This record gives sequence, structure tokens and C-alpha cells, in this order.
Amino acid sequence: MAAKIAFSVQEITKGCNTLSVRFSLPCSLRDLSVFKAMLRVLIWRLCFEVLSLLKAFGLKGKTSYYFAFGGNLDPSVLERRRISVASREIALLSDHEIKFNHEVPFEGVGFASVESKKGSEVPGMILEISKIDEWRMDYFEGCLIFNRYRKSRTQIGTKRVFYYFSGRPLEGLKPTTDYLKKILAGYRLFLNEDSTIIKKLLTVESVQNMIIKRPPRFLIINYNCLGSRFRSVLEWYDSQCMKLFVFFIFRPSVFQKWLPFSFPDADAELLKK
Repeated sequence: MAAKIAFSVQEITKGCNTLSVRFSLPCSLRDLSVFKAMLRVLIWRLCFEVLSLLKAFGLKGKTSYYFAFGGNLDPSVLERRRISVASREIALLSDHEIKFNHEVPFEGVGFASVESKKGSEVPGMILEISKIDEWRMDYFEGCLIFNRYRKSRTQIGTKRVFYYFSGRPLEGLKPTTDYLKKILAGYRLFLNEDSTIIKKLLTVESVQNMIIKRPPRFLIINYNCLGSRFRSVLEWYDSQCMKLFVFFIFRPSVFQKWLPFSFPDADAELLKK
């Protein structure tokens, strides 16, 4: 038992990503990492609460610049997450396009991501936030520990920005109607109705309801990794991990009421595209 605990601490000190399951490799009886799935959800939440506590005590760290697109353009999303924004400016992510190919545990549903495409542009906002809030955003986006979204950095103008893209892209997915409306509302805060991105989003086909996948393929991809006899057990276990994650992602931090929030008023001209 002591050896197992020491090994877990060593994994955490190396970085939470060492706990992630390598989705491309099937597990075996010698690799029982599937049983770490629930532990990963709990560690994810614990680390998030630690960062929220540090923010509540006023720790900020260096300045970071986040390129927001899609649903994260909505100030209400940032307010719910208590991500404080010092300033914002309109920007374009060159040679990329927005796609709804981020796989989620719902039938046929995809969330927004960006992919490389020469000559295309993704409009968005560069948000000036603290380093603590950057790390908190990583947890909200499932970037750390789960690798559901991944983070990249690029240069936009004079700023080095980070943005998220799907770690599990899948073609043929569609956004929900409500999710698409939220994205359109975010873009309409600073873009004209005849902008390229709004015209494109208005043509995107959406789905009305979110129906949970059976099985969800949330943290476990190969349900036969321990043999067919254990398939139903792993499917149930993966479903419970997903329910716990969804419960945590919508549950505010225990330090929520002490977390400051700010979002600047619109002060930029409309971007005409």
C-alpha cells in the first residue's frame, strides 16, 4: 500500500497528465489504468479547488492572454467560472477554421474546436487574464488530467496567446441548438450580422436534445480490455465517472463567493468580415 501511495504522489508531482489513459493503446491485465478513472476525476476536482483557494487569497501570477472563440465568448460563461478579465480585444486566428468535432459523451453531439486550414480565419477575443485563471481554465476545458481539449500557443500581433483544440476530434458531429445559440450570441457582441462567421454558423445543422451515449466512451475506450466478461462492468464504471465529472463541472467551487470577477465593457470597433 505504501508503495502504491508513493507512486501516486510521484505521478502527481510529475504533472497530472501522467495519470491520463493513452486512448490509442488498449489496456491489458498488466495495465489496470482503467481503474484510475474515478481517481482522476477526484484529483481533477481537488486540484481545481486548490487553485480556486489560491485565487481567493489574491494570488494571480503573471499575465496570460487567452484567445477565446465559440461558447467562451459569452461573458456569462466566464462569470460562472469566475474568470476575471482585465482587458479584451478583437483578434483573428489565422489559417484555422472552427469545427464542431469535439467528441462528448452524447449521441451525435460535438462541441466547438479549431483545426488548421490554410487561408481561413477564426474571429475571437484575446482576453487578458491571470496565470491562476489560465490554469483554472485548463481544468474547466478538461485539458489537464483528461486531455479532452488540448492547449496550443501562437503569436497574434504582439501577444503570445493560448487556445484550446479538441484532443478527441470526430467527424459527423453536430452542436446542440442551445449551444449554437450561445456561440452566436457571443459573436454578435462584437460582429455584424453579415460577418462571415455568423453567416457560416447560421447554416450549421444542430440537434435538439443531448442523449447520453450507451456506452459513453468517456474515460475508457476499449471496454473489452479485461475480457468480454467485464465489459458491462466497465461500461457501468465509465458511466459513473462521466456522471461525477458532469456533477463537478457544473458545481461551483466551494470558494466561489470569495472569487473576484471582472469583465470590461465593449470598447472595440466592430470587425467587418
